[in-house]
Amino acid sequence: MNLFKIWFSIFLIGLIFYPLTSTIFKKFKDKGWMLSKVIGIALSSILMWLLSYIGILKYTTINSYIVILFFIILNLIILFIRLKKKYKENGKLDFNLKNIFSKYLKYILITEILFTICFCAWAFVKGHNPEMKKYTEQFMDYGFMNSIMNSETMPPKDIWFSGEHINYYYFGQYVSGFVCKLAHLTASEGYNYIICFIFSCTFMIPFSIGYNLFNYKLKEKNKKIAIILPFIVATFIAIGTSLGGSLHYPIYRWISPDRGNYVYTQEVRYIGAEEDSTDKTATEVPAYSSSVSDLHAHYVDLIFSLTSLAILAQYFIEEKKQNRFKDARFYMQMFIIAILLGIQKMTNFWDFPIYIVIISAVVITKELICGKFSKKNLIGTLLTIVGIILFEELCTLPFTLDLVVNSTNVYFTGRCSPFYQLLVKWGIPALCVLMFFISFFIRFKKEKTKFKEYLNNHLSDLFIIILGICAIGLVFLPEVVYLKDIYGDKFRRFNTMFKLTYQAFILFSISTSYILYKLMLSKNKIIEYVSIIILIVYTTTFGYGIDVVCRIFNTDKFKGISASSTEGYIAQQMPNDYEAIKWIRENIDKNSLIVEATALGNSFSDYARISTFTGNSTVLGWSYHEWLWRCEADYSMPKSISERTNDVSTLYTSNDINKTREIINKYNIDYIYIGDIEYKAYNNLNIQFLTSLGDIVYNKDTSYLIKVNK
Repeated sequence: MNLFKIWFSIFLIGLIFYPLTSTIFKKFKDKGWMLSKVIGIALSSILMWLLSYIGILKYTTINSYIVILFFIILNLIILFIRLKKKYKENGKLDFNLKNIFSKYLKYILITEILFTICFCAWAFVKGHNPEMKKYTEQFMDYGFMNSIMNSETMPPKDIWFSGEHINYYYFGQYVSGFVCKLAHLTASEGYNYIICFIFSCTFMIPFSIGYNLFNYKLKEKNKKIAIILPFIVATFIAIGTSLGGSLHYPIYRWISPDRGNYVYTQEVRYIGAEEDSTDKTATEVPAYSSSVSDLHAHYVDLIFSLTSLAILAQYFIEEKKQNRFKDARFYMQMFIIAILLGIQKMTNFWDFPIYIVIISAVVITKELICGKFSKKNLIGTLLTIVGIILFEELCTLPFTLDLVVNSTNVYFTGRCSPFYQLLVKWGIPALCVLMFFISFFIRFKKEKTKFKEYLNNHLSDLFIIILGICAIGLVFLPEVVYLKDIYGDKFRRFNTMFKLTYQAFILFSISTSYILYKLMLSKNKIIEYVSIIILIVYTTTFGYGIDVVCRIFNTDKFKGISASSTEGYIAQQMPNDYEAIKWIRENIDKNSLIVEATALGNSFSDYARISTFTGNSTVLGWSYHEWLWRCEADYSMPKSISERTNDVSTLYTSNDINKTREIINKYNIDYIYIGDIEYKAYNNLNIQFLTSLGDIVYNKDTSYLIKVNK
């Protein structure tokens, strides 16, 4: 039932926003049906966020529906304008939507069927491994989601640092909670379904981009091939993006003498994986992200990054029949790109500068290199890019003003990856981009046309080249510079490589299959054979995601996706705490502060389980995460973290009534929780003294919840 509720909610959002989206995606066969879902979620969620931030509307389910109603009216107006235009063209007003959209109904149907298959398939996969566990950042993501869904105003409170709001990029968890609110699901009911939605997008949006780019001006005499080939290419792109890995998989899973010890995590920790390495890095891929179920910044932002690429692709392949800067569709495209760019900033800040570069490269190439290089056009192009950034800044101004970033220093790495490892990870896609780049200009020489005419006749190829070059740049950057953070010297470029190469993988995945199939259509036999060989080798990398799925099936029985299965880990490992959590959710006000045990270095542990699973704040949760979010200018740990750690320890262990009262008043503590972790963390915990501080409102076995008398 929950699966249908969230699928249907997403379907309705797509349907509501389709008049707007279909206006934008003129060249796409389904007129952007798949993209309508993401654009609808993006526009409605950011408007709700802004309204709650400035105090016009509280963030509630009812008010979220009011925002949706506003967009229903807006899209009906767009639909009316289109009907009016058709009336002028045909001399009669046709209210039959089937006639209006008849040209692309079959493409809409195909897209929706494929999306639903992906959604249900990954729900089946997640049903084998649905538990929320401490080993990755699921606790953090789930805690954020609970906190945000409990909040009626923005910014949401930081459940792991009481009295403060979240000082991190939380918009991805906000969007996840927003969709769950629309579907009338709790965080525990909806968390895994959001994972399924993101997975479906990582398959379907690249599929849509690939199909429409490859189909653009496809010169193929055989009609059957002309219909089937773009579908095949799109499928390869979709699988490569959502399930693909690198050559690491076939080499170390199939060929290496040590293949029996292969573990899928090796793919994402390949560079610097040796125990004695002083250069630890990460090169994560979406298939891994989908399997570990972190609703983390880089993963949630995939849907917005891919949608931005789709809009850029549509904009790029449009023929310029009039002054671009007088085209209403152009401004609609740039408006939504600006909104998405702002959402990317608030979801995963790393993607913000990346997509400023990509957007700028696409717009400059389209308007100045493919268009007329004139003073007027130059000014218009620069104003477009500046306008996108300014509008994005305006939309995200509350977030920017609230976010405290003490240090963003960039340094030279002084290290680089072994060349053979770079080849294993990026050799095939980089080679394909370089081959295609060279062949692009060789074809120009053969066609003997004017350069700009040639470019405008091969816009989809040029767009792919831009993506490929940007991807190579993203791989190259962490070999030269890194953004310093709190992690030690061994991990100096860990986060930089992680975030940059994640987007490089996306760009390469869209580019590689497109390039290889295009090269296979060339009339040069050598290029055709080489491309076929490379394609076969590249296809073996798709086995990574399939291997991940098989391992999930082999190690876990099907449990389904429900609230109980999502929280199955804590229910099994800490049953007493879980019973208390369920009671707290039903009986304690969401704004109440519940103190629980804490310790320095307690990240990726069972600590902070009460705040994570209830959404109630605690004095201090995962300390290293708070250190990362609130570090000093010299990257040292804030004194407040050690101070809070000591205060909580004193509260649980002191017999001094004055000290404990002082701490209770300092943090405005409402409840004290005592459970298994508190007993382990504090050997001299004095239950009699703690229970004397207030009333016992919950007691089962050795678990206590004490309401403090103030």
